[in-house]
Amino acid sequence: MSRFPKNRNLFRHANWSASHKRSGWFIIGNTPTAKKLVVGLFTSLPNFTMRFFDAFSGIGGFTLPLTKAGHECIGFSETDKYAEQVYLSHFPTHKNYGDITTIDSTKLPDFDLLCGGFPCQSFSIAGKKLGFDDPRGQLFFDLCRIAEAKKPRLLFFENVKGLLLHDEGRTFLRVLRTLDGLGYDVQWQVLNSRHWLPQNRERVFLIGNLRGTPRPEVFPIERNFRFTFPKGYQALAFKDDECRHGYTWNVMNCICASYRGYPTGRGKPALVQPDGRMRKVTPKECERLQGFPDDWTACVHEAHRYNGLGNAVTTNVIRDIAKRLS
Repeated sequence: MSRFPKNRNLFRHANWSASHKRSGWFIIGNTPTAKKLVVGLFTSLPNFTMRFFDAFSGIGGFTLPLTKAGHECIGFSETDKYAEQVYLSHFPTHKNYGDITTIDSTKLPDFDLLCGGFPCQSFSIAGKKLGFDDPRGQLFFDLCRIAEAKKPRLLFFENVKGLLLHDEGRTFLRVLRTLDGLGYDVQWQVLNSRHWLPQNRERVFLIGNLRGTPRPEVFPIERNFRFTFPKGYQALAFKDDECRHGYTWNVMNCICASYRGYPTGRGKPALVQPDGRMRKVTPKECERLQGFPDDWTACVHEAHRYNGLGNAVTTNVIRDIAKRLS
């Protein structure tokens, strides 16, 4: 019997669970210009239930693993109506506070953890790389506004790897200094989803710890296994919009938020089957590549399924980081 179902959906569910060595600490004492990287000096924490607020929630990439771990969501923030529809289909009792720029922090319940993947287009190599000059890039400061008002013990943020290198590192240094000014020490690491699932998806994860509270040692996360496709399958992406030149891998390249006009368009990954035929990955396969249960996004149209999944975080990565927070 084949390892994979006949409905063309690959990538069975498993607790697929390495990291790049790009990680660090940013701790500043009482003098704002003093910086140092620190390893060690961490506090062991007993397991406890956290209350969290999910900013830029999308389809629930943070909420799903956190609630499965027993933590309580006190609310979320999302403006895309289709992402909200998917989210509420699984968490109907959660309150959406809407546009993060209009949230009155004083009306939010207290919580222990502020999490969110703030919009990445401003820092991505696939975008215009305008950074904080892009209105979407400035949404990071709305996260900071909420953090300043509510003072949660922990921050848990995600963004593209390009955030580290944008403007020769000045943008990331501004992120660190801004969080320092709010009273948070920060540790970070670039992790690739391919150490959990067969998808090449590099993201930087940041954990902020409020000074004066117990500090969990979260990073570095060291893994040594990389997942690949079953024998005979390959991922293909084109280097040009005319689809004349391409390259293949034994792991899916970062899944896209849109497959409009497929297969036309550079960078949009396709799947090459053992018989040589090429096709796009199905929404169900994208769900598996991001660690969501099958049909998680089935309540919306296919185009919105791809969009929500392409913009989501890989839930398996969030799950394993969250284990180190409590």
